Amino acid sequence: MRLLLILILLLGGVPAQADERLRGWTVQVCDDANEWPPYTYVERQDGRKTGRVRGYSVDLLERLLQPLGMRYRIELLPWARCLQEVRRGQNYQMLLNATRNPEREREFLISAPIYSTRTYYFWSKRVHPQGLQVQGQADLKRYRLGGVHGYTYSQLDQIDMASLQRAPNYASLVAMLHLGRIDVIVVGEEVFHGLAGLPGYELAQDRELGRAPLAVQRPNAFHMMVSRQHPLGPALQAALQAGLSQLERSGELQQLLARHLQR
Repeated sequence: MRLLLILILLLGGVPAQADERLRGWTVQVCDDANEWPPYTYVERQDGRKTGRVRGYSVDLLERLLQPLGMRYRIELLPWARCLQEVRRGQNYQMLLNATRNPEREREFLISAPIYSTRTYYFWSKRVHPQGLQVQGQADLKRYRLGGVHGYTYSQLDQIDMASLQRAPNYASLVAMLHLGRIDVIVVGEEVFHGLAGLPGYELAQDRELGRAPLAVQRPNAFHMMVSRQHPLGPALQAALQAGLSQLERSGELQQLLARHLQR
């Protein structure tokens, strides 16, 4: 019987050392209201938002929590508010997609990477018909660089983040490119294709938007992050880590990601 239980735990993907206090808990989760497809976005029906949050990160969270007997409730908030809420740990205890930096390492319990994005830079062909002279990220310093409010752009380790001209979302940044207010923005290739499928973000159909890969020294890795302030934060982070390790060893993690990237 003991051997059978061990086999069930290993094959069924249930972390054998999960804290029993987690069972029955509905963890409150937030993420960015701007949407981050194919990882986190609001489902559409006939072009209208249904209110249901979908994506790779959501499916992964459900896969990790279900064997623990846990549930979740997810809401998309303004990014700065989501970060602040998870720091406090009262109304929300975790978020799904964030890059790490020293400040976040102090404030959150951080999972192993759950995916990484390939970095591309974008410019307006209307404003720069000959393109930009960019071989590496250091070359971006000669241009006016735009970014989304609250995003860290951790892969741009040679750029002064204070120099970025910020906007609420990528649609606003593209408008700023075409108006000549900024020269360049940086977006993950996978996110670009995900946004292209959402109403209001018809980026792939914009023939005046140029793009090219940007050489960076490290992948732009994203993590789940858990509040340090909640009493069950360490137990939740440990359970997520154990589950991610099992899914990675079995190949299920890559299979799940591939399904979402192919959509």
